[in-house]
Amino acid sequence: MAGKAAELTGEVGWGDTGPFWAARAFNSKRGQDHLGLASVSQDHILPMLSPGINVLTPHPRYWSFYLLVLDEFWRRELRPSAFRDFFRAREAAFSMACHVCEAPEHASIQFGINGALKIAPHRLDPVFEPSAVAVDYMVSALGGYGLYYRTAMESTGVLAIARRGSGLTLDAPTPTGQAIAAAYRKAIAGTILWADYLCKDMEGLVHRDDLVEFARVGCLCQLPNAADADLPLLQDLFLHEPAEGSQQRRGTMRMLLDLGMAYGAEPIDEDTYRRMIYFRQLNGTSYQPRPDLAATARYWRILQAREYFAYTFNRLLEWLRANGADNAPGVTTRPIGDVEAIIETALSTHTLNLNIAPSSPAHALAEALTTKVDVSPSIDMPWPSSEGWDEQELYLATLPNRSADDANTFVRLLSLLTLVHHRLGVPERMLSLDPVATSLLAEGASQRIGMATFFRQFTERLRDGATVSQLAHWIIDTRVITQHERVAIAKLPDDTFRIRRMGSMVVFSEREAFSPLNSSRFNALSTMVHELGFISAYADAGRTLTPAGTQLLDIGDLRAGSLANAASAPEVLPPRAIDG
Repeated sequence: MAGKAAELTGEVGWGDTGPFWAARAFNSKRGQDHLGLASVSQDHILPMLSPGINVLTPHPRYWSFYLLVLDEFWRRELRPSAFRDFFRAREAAFSMACHVCEAPEHASIQFGINGALKIAPHRLDPVFEPSAVAVDYMVSALGGYGLYYRTAMESTGVLAIARRGSGLTLDAPTPTGQAIAAAYRKAIAGTILWADYLCKDMEGLVHRDDLVEFARVGCLCQLPNAADADLPLLQDLFLHEPAEGSQQRRGTMRMLLDLGMAYGAEPIDEDTYRRMIYFRQLNGTSYQPRPDLAATARYWRILQAREYFAYTFNRLLEWLRANGADNAPGVTTRPIGDVEAIIETALSTHTLNLNIAPSSPAHALAEALTTKVDVSPSIDMPWPSSEGWDEQELYLATLPNRSADDANTFVRLLSLLTLVHHRLGVPERMLSLDPVATSLLAEGASQRIGMATFFRQFTERLRDGATVSQLAHWIIDTRVITQHERVAIAKLPDDTFRIRRMGSMVVFSEREAFSPLNSSRFNALSTMVHELGFISAYADAGRTLTPAGTQLLDIGDLRAGSLANAASAPEVLPPRAIDG
C-alpha cells in the first residue's frame, strides 16, 4: 500500500520506501549513545583534561600491585603461558585482602576493588583459597589488570606491552615500573601473605588474619601512609609522567584540591562537583579558582556545559520517540507529518510561564529566560542559580523518571539548550575564549554535534527572526532525527534505531532511547588525589590538605626526581625477552 492510502492506514510499502524484505533480518539491540555524543566527552575531552585517569582506574596503588606481580613473574623466568594462573591467584588474594581491611582509612574506598562481585561474599570466611577462587573470580583472563589498568599503566611509562615487534612475549615493567614494584615489595615485606604466598606458589589456604595483616600495609587505602615505600614514587609518576599531558593532569588535580577546600565544610559527591564546577556556587558557598587555575576551571566548566548540551538532544530523542510510539508495543509507523504535529502541539499547549507560542520569535524565548536567569557574568565568574529555571533545575525537571513526555518537558528542553547557548555560544562569549576552550567547543563537529557550529547556527536563526516553531523543527530534524539515523546506520547490522524515516513515513520503536549524563570522572579523580596523599576524603566534611597537598596547591608542583633516582638503582634492570 502506498501514497495516500499509506498515510490513512499508517502502513508503509514499496511506494514509500522501495523493497524492504530484510527489514527484520537484523537483531534488535538495546544500544547506547544513540546520538554519538558520549564519545565526544569520553574519547576526546576527558582524556585531554585528565590524561591517564579514567573512571575505571581510580586507585593509584593498583599500579604498585600489578607491577609487583609482573616483576615477580619476570624474575622467576617462567614461560609466558604460565602467567594467567600466576596472576589470577595473586589478584584474587589481593582483592580479598582489600575486602577484609580493617583500617579506618578504608572507609574512603567506596568502589573499584577488582573482582568484588565474586570475592566480597567470602570476606567473613576464616580461610581463603586463592588458587580455587581464581578460577572464576573474573571473566577476563588478566582480571582487572587486563580490563582496566593495562593501557593506563602503559600511558604513564611504567609498562611495556607485548606487541608484534616489541621483542616481548609478555608485558614487562620498565625500569620505572620495576622501581615502583620494589618500593611496594618493601611496604609488604614483613607480612605473612607476602612471605608464604605471594612470593611463593600460592598453594593452600590463606588465613583471614594473614589477609588482615597484609591489608594494614598493602591495601589500596594505605598508600597515603607509605611515605617510606611507594607513595613518593607514585606521586612523582602522576605529577610528571609522561611529560606530555602531565601539566594538564597537575592542573586538574590542583583544581580538585582548590575546590575541595573551597567547599571543605561539606561532603562532595559527583552531583555536587558538577554544580560547583559549572555554577561555582552552592548552598551559599562560592568557588573562585586561583588565578593560575582559571583556565583549567574554565575547561571543566565547558565540559559540564557540554553534558547539559548533549543531555538535551538525547532527551529530545526519547521525548519524540515516546510521543511517536504512544506506548504501543513493537514499532509504530506514522506519516512524517505527525512529527511536525507533535512539536506544534507541544509548543501550543505548554503551561510554562514563558509567554511564547509556535509563532513567537525565537529570541522571545531567550529574552523570557534571561529575565529568570542571570546569564550576564563572564565565563570565569560564578553563575547565579535560579530556582526552577537554571540549567540544573531544567535538567532535573526533565529527567524521564521525574517528568512526563509532555509539552512542558519539550519546552523546558528548548529552554535548557537556549541557556547553554547564552552562557557560551553568543558571539561575544565565543570570541573571548582561549584557543583550548575554543577547540573544546568545536569537538565532535565532523561526525557528532559540535557546540561551536550549533551555536553559530542557533545565533543566526535568532538574528534572522526565526519563530520558536522553526527553531524547534530545525533542532529535531537536523540534530535529533538525522543524527540518530547517522549513528544507528553505522551500527548495522545491529538494529539500534529508535526513530527512522522511511519515505513519507516515520517508524518509532518501543525501546527507550534515554542516555544519562556521562561520568564527570569525579569519583576517579577525587579518589586519586586522596590516595596520593594530598587531601582527606571528599566524602568527609571538614576536609584538610596534607603538607604535600598544600605544596602542590600553593606552589603548583612537587619536586620531581624520586622515580628516576629509584629507577637507576643497580638492582633495577631492563627485563629481557623470554622465549615462549
